[in-house]
Amino acid sequence: MSLQFPPGDVVASFGMYLKFKSLADLLRMRHPDLASTVSVPDIPPHYVKIDLGDTQGALLAITKIGGIHVWAVTAPGISSRPIILPLNGMSDENLVDTLHAAASAHVQGRSVASPWRWGEAEVTPIVQLADQLTANGAVVHNVVGKNHYFLYHHADGWWDPRVGIARTGTRSYLDATYGDFAYRASHHKTLGWRADIYDPRERQWARLADPLGAGDPQGIGKLPDVADLVDVSPKAIAYLACELTRESSWECHDPWSPVDAPPFRAAPDGVRTTDLLEELLPTTHSAGERAAPQELPPDLLVRRVESQLRAFGLADVEWGDSSSPLVSHSRHIAWHNSARSMSTSEVQRLNGVAAAEEKQLLVLTRSGLTRPACQFADKAKALAFQWDAKTGLLFNGNARGTDLLFPRLEDFEMSIGQRSRDMARD
Repeated sequence: MSLQFPPGDVVASFGMYLKFKSLADLLRMRHPDLASTVSVPDIPPHYVKIDLGDTQGALLAITKIGGIHVWAVTAPGISSRPIILPLNGMSDENLVDTLHAAASAHVQGRSVASPWRWGEAEVTPIVQLADQLTANGAVVHNVVGKNHYFLYHHADGWWDPRVGIARTGTRSYLDATYGDFAYRASHHKTLGWRADIYDPRERQWARLADPLGAGDPQGIGKLPDVADLVDVSPKAIAYLACELTRESSWECHDPWSPVDAPPFRAAPDGVRTTDLLEELLPTTHSAGERAAPQELPPDLLVRRVESQLRAFGLADVEWGDSSSPLVSHSRHIAWHNSARSMSTSEVQRLNGVAAAEEKQLLVLTRSGLTRPACQFADKAKALAFQWDAKTGLLFNGNARGTDLLFPRLEDFEMSIGQRSRDMARD
């Protein structure tokens, strides 16, 4: 006599059914007010449903969006853009609480309550800011906190069937629009608040010089070494939301465009010549030959790097003397043009030079840093960036340097629906 086991797909389907049954039981236990309306179908597709009458319901299901499986919560009023949650890492309590919040909003005739409306499980500073901005008339498109999943969507409100997965380290953020401008406001528990204003017409970024008011220790003006800011007061949240909905009050660092090259400006008279820059920043061409056409000439490379550093908030960066292309009153700026990644010993030596000058280190390298060198640079509170010889754009670097970069333009435009609007216009 042989035993016959059910096929694998049948076992998987039954396991999924049991999972949704357990979620339904948990929902009834945590939220008895809607317990009688909760159900799970006996046959696929499986989901948890809260019956809202008139053939309507709030659903919790696993779905595939743009090739990625996610938990999705839909209900009347949010069905055009569901709340999505990662398939792994979410507690069952968070899943059923989100479903209950969506159903309760429909029953009570209001918006989904915070923090569930933003796909978050708890109220955090970035969630508080999203709520305050919404109350002030701004449109908050996506909030990224502990849930790093969000939907790309179109400006007219309907969502683009693709999931974005933010890789932000320990910085949480939101993307919002107000009037003719968009911005990303972000929070780091030790580096404080940052607000990057984006002008879609010029495709240009500008960073608020001091998001929480002049002299406030939480402002970016103290970057990047402010004290620990575990607690964020409601007053600070309200102030920042007010700043971001009053264009006339914006005080920003130098604007910068990642799309179009900044206008070329010659070096200040008497400061340096192209020959001197060639010596300090030699290009990869052979002796006696001109630089490869795909690489920027050294003077333009330095100018583009300078414009980005000033836009990041390092406002005292300027053209230097014969010893360094760029100088700063607060940073010792070291250029590294080798094809080999910088080692820990090299960064340690440069950090010693910076300390002797009572400055902090800023490294600009063609080839990047080794992982141990990056770790040392972070501990030393140094900044490091890698520069692209063809475009002059800064990227990578150590964690502290990468944290200062502006959002990737393509991702940001898709987050706020701007790219979709441009495509529709074309």
